[in-house]
Amino acid sequence: MPAQVFAAHVRWLVAQTAVPWRVIAVLSGVSSRTIARLVGVGAPIRRIRSIDATRLIGIRPEHIFATTTTLVDATSTRRRIHMLCTNGWSMDHIAGFLGAHHRTVQGLANGDSTTCTLMVRLRAIAACERLQIPARINAPATGSPHVAVLPDAA
Repeated sequence: MPAQVFAAHVRWLVAQTAVPWRVIAVLSGVSSRTIARLVGVGAPIRRIRSIDATRLIGIRPEHIFATTTTLVDATSTRRRIHMLCTNGWSMDHIAGFLGAHHRTVQGLANGDSTTCTLMVRLRAIAACERLQIPARINAPATGSPHVAVLPDAA
């Protein structure tokens, strides 16, 4: 499918929600490489796969905003925070990228918090992808992170 419409949609989502494109990639289930090329990072893309088009066009700002109130198990996020620390990120840097308060991230890291928002999880996944932490380490603990907030099929 022609990529222009979907590139504009991703840019619009970023503008409407102030969420990084990497997080939109994780939420939608579309590869970060595809989204990066859509938004102008790397070689331009003229066409995208129909499955990616379907996933992207189904994401609306309200789905993104819903991730800020949807609670999920924090086990995989805790593991990702530890991996980010191992890769040289400070707690303050992690907190900034996750969009969470330093104390929240500290509570997740030391196990005091057993849940976090889906947005925090998505941002942690995106941060690990950015650092190219291997997928076997980066895999969510329980299923796909985006299933709970995608619109129902009509």
